[in-house]
Amino acid sequence: MPIKLINPKRRREVKIEGSTFYVTPILAIELNQIVFSHTNAGKTDWVGVVNEALKKHLVGWKNVMDDDGKEIDFDPELVPRLPTMVQNRIYEEIVKDTQRVYEAEKNSTGGQG
Repeated sequence: MPIKLINPKRRREVKIEGSTFYVTPILAIELNQIVFSHTNAGKTDWVGVVNEALKKHLVGWKNVMDDDGKEIDFDPELVPRLPTMVQNRIYEEIVKDTQRVYEAEKNSTGGQG
């Protein structure tokens, strides 16, 4: 199967427990920069990586509620208040295309990619 270029403007819907989140894919170079910026003495702050990726690539949501059950408009400042499980699931979708390309490259080079 041929490799497709990643379109960084393509929006994807991520449905989680009745809510819809809109994300754009991250390019490998940007993901590497984010990981590098959150790595110190060989230890990576994955919470920081996820937070930064969501700030840049979570671009909207629908059917997200406040404590009173009132739907709230998308606001990037509210993203850290999403449950950790939801943040991690959205992050997985953001990096999905980049990981797919990386895995294809790794498999084609026998793990040397």
